[in-house]
Amino acid sequence: MRNLPPAEIARLAGVEFEEKTGASGRWVFPALGHDWQVSWPELTVLREGRAVPDAAGQIVILNYLACADGRPLSDEWVPWNVFAVGNMTLSRDRPGYLPPLTEYFGNNLAAFKNACEKLDGRPADFGDAAYIFNAFPRIPLLVVYSAGDEEIPAASAVLFDRSASGYLPAEDLSGLVNWIVEAVADL
Repeated sequence: MRNLPPAEIARLAGVEFEEKTGASGRWVFPALGHDWQVSWPELTVLREGRAVPDAAGQIVILNYLACADGRPLSDEWVPWNVFAVGNMTLSRDRPGYLPPLTEYFGNNLAAFKNACEKLDGRPADFGDAAYIFNAFPRIPLLVVYSAGDEEIPAASAVLFDRSASGYLPAEDLSGLVNWIVEAVADL
């Protein structure tokens, strides 16, 4: 990150850079349902003006700024594992695994819609219900839900715009899947 001017990083990541006196400033942007600030050159991460105790969260925020290559959205939705290398999975055996949304909502489509709307998801035309969330300024997430019936179980998927690989590595993208599932399920 230190090889590029802060204003160029801001342009590539789709965030604002507020320059202060001298060679300092901060990036300001909404992400993951919060307002974030990252100081320059210290790289201190603040969420809504407070220090972020979660080191993993800080790393994802800094990775977003460091990896952003400015590529435009492709309007092609794909699962996170399109970007994965090796044997990365979201299996039940993996630390941090969260069950799919269907284990929280079952066939209760109204409860799923209500939770997504409380998180400011924008309705999309997929499945029985779908919502788009802005995980980062240039990383939208599409959450699709199909209610089941007596013969077919409910199904859900979290999809990324194909351009997401230009902003975060696959491991961080898998973390965003957990974030959105946890956020929706908690409501």
